[in-house]
Amino acid sequence: MKIRENRRGPNPRGNQLNASTTAGLGAHGSRFRSRKGPESQQGEFRAGQLRDHVENWIALGAPDQLVSLISGYSLPFGSRPALRNIQSSIPPGLSTPWSSSMCMVVEELLRKGIVAPISTPSGFLSTMFIRLKANGSPRPIFNLSHLNGFLKLRRFRLLNHLKVPAFLRPNDFLAKIDLSDAYCHLPVKEGHQRFLAFRFGETTYAWTCLPFGLASAPQAFSQLTNWVASVLRSQGIRIIVYLDDFLIAASSPASLELHTQLTLDLLLSLGWQVNFQKSETSPSQRRTFLGLVWDTVSQYVSLPTKKRESISRIIQALLDRPTWSLRTQQKIVGLLNFAAFTVPLGRLHLRPLQIAARSLPREKPLLRRPISPAARVALGWWIKHLGDGAPYASPQKVTVLSTDASDWGMGAFIEGSNGVSRKWLKHLGDGAPYASPQKVTVLSTDASDWGMGAFIEGSNGVSRKWLPDERGWHINLRELFAVRWAIETLPHLFLNRSITLLTDSAVVAGLIRKQGCLQSPVLHHETFRLLSLVLSLRSTIKAVRIPGTYNTLADCLSRNKSPPEWHLLPAATNLIFKRWGLPSIDLFASQRSAVVQCYGTLDPLDPQAQLVDAFAVPWNFRLAWVFPPPPLIPLVLRKLVSSSGVFLLVAPRWKRTFWRSEIKARALDAPIRLKMSQPVLVDLSSGLPPPNVQDIVLEVWKIRGGPL
Repeated sequence: MKIRENRRGPNPRGNQLNASTTAGLGAHGSRFRSRKGPESQQGEFRAGQLRDHVENWIALGAPDQLVSLISGYSLPFGSRPALRNIQSSIPPGLSTPWSSSMCMVVEELLRKGIVAPISTPSGFLSTMFIRLKANGSPRPIFNLSHLNGFLKLRRFRLLNHLKVPAFLRPNDFLAKIDLSDAYCHLPVKEGHQRFLAFRFGETTYAWTCLPFGLASAPQAFSQLTNWVASVLRSQGIRIIVYLDDFLIAASSPASLELHTQLTLDLLLSLGWQVNFQKSETSPSQRRTFLGLVWDTVSQYVSLPTKKRESISRIIQALLDRPTWSLRTQQKIVGLLNFAAFTVPLGRLHLRPLQIAARSLPREKPLLRRPISPAARVALGWWIKHLGDGAPYASPQKVTVLSTDASDWGMGAFIEGSNGVSRKWLKHLGDGAPYASPQKVTVLSTDASDWGMGAFIEGSNGVSRKWLPDERGWHINLRELFAVRWAIETLPHLFLNRSITLLTDSAVVAGLIRKQGCLQSPVLHHETFRLLSLVLSLRSTIKAVRIPGTYNTLADCLSRNKSPPEWHLLPAATNLIFKRWGLPSIDLFASQRSAVVQCYGTLDPLDPQAQLVDAFAVPWNFRLAWVFPPPPLIPLVLRKLVSSSGVFLLVAPRWKRTFWRSEIKARALDAPIRLKMSQPVLVDLSSGLPPPNVQDIVLEVWKIRGGPL
């Protein structure tokens, strides 16, 4: 099929939507109109029925790749499997065992056209077997494990539950649409059907459409549904999709009903079969998606009741026994790993169960051994907290904390304080009970040979020197301890907050993100204490990696040194001002570093400064110069939401700079990238370029204030 030669208009037999009915679907939706209710439009499902609607896909501008796909799927072989005679002399191991249930299944597949007898003499045989669904009905499983070894697979990503919170908004109304016989919508090219053959009774059959169990099927199918979702999103409909499950969100029931109807109309016009029995199209603020219950009023996510009760019964049955096997351990860890997303610090309390696997012999997965005391405690904790639920949204307030640690001690700079520091103590602190966080804060920490330091939003930082017993600690333990010490030092700044930790330690970031580790009991124990402390303050914590070169405030606190004062030389600023104009004020400066006559400072004794503490005053400037220490950039971006005017922001860039996407969203022009190969950056505290200046990358952005 030559796609370019078949780009005709819409199928005259398709469903046509006029502009008034679509109310925002625009050019896409105006081509299709629903004359009857969506459910009444559907006929009986037939395998590969997307092919019958290819002209509607073309009319909507589907890429040639997708048009070719729905015209007939070709298996992506990396190497060709050997073919055999599939009509006679079939070994028993290659025949699907006969049973009355399998007879019923094959008859149903034949009725829908999903399978058909094949007369081709050679092909590739696989077997089918049956698993029962939750409702007791048989589910056919096509065992394609051998065939999958010959496929060349492409990497791709499916939606997961970690991405749903960013999609949802407070008090959203939700609807869900489910497709019937999902993969079977996609026809398989006739010449490739012989690779999907199976023998049952005296007949050889082949799948005529995309089968479940084919390793390349999810990638092929998701291309189609993701494109449909992108069409709807381009017309203002908020929608996400996981394979055949669509979730639609809107701010009001009326908008949701309209967008749901438009989605149904588009799906049906493209040949999709909607499962109206499983779909939930009435507006609701509590909806199950990806196996989890999402509540947009409380902004909590939890396990469905039946799933929670089922896991609780399994745990209790395990606790009633003195022993378990590796197979049992793996099953319970798998269940709880999924549930951990809905329980605060769930992954942290999963670690004892994972560690317990070390005493279970892998070569004998069914051999029973005693359940360790630590594993029993963890299982008991899970029974108690399985139904807690967890907040999926970030709090609305933010605090920045910057810490560091050295041999002398530790320090922290925290917003709202003048900073704290002290020498190392001998003992670590204790944990605390669980609670739900309500608000947000940014913390930056660091550890050095001298001590540790932390910068916290609203403070001037805290630091202290290591104590004798602490100097022998591994640097990873020092870095981790510095975070907990900073929070313990100024707990009032972290109460009811979601803490964003900026750290140059990949180990610390990983320990917090993964909620502990299996390799180091000491680091896991300290992580447990830190996360328990955070929960005792009814807060949460998220770690973000920042290169040590840019973790300037906490680094200096941890070394008991004055903070650096980065300054761009005229060789750079003249070029910038020539392009965008001369700023009216320099918001983060000193008498020595100001690039214009009017400037703001943090030094209340500076008589020349026009203002003290830029964050304490409104920002309404024609053009302002903003070159803050890198850990302050999250605070600058937050301040810009309530500001007006234009700003020239100097910000570092590294791989995966977490704030860059927000800066880009505010950009009024492409950034100017400064090359450090020329002498354009100096640290006025030393009179020299910053350490490792060759690794520093700075960008100057012209951005706007106001809400995004």
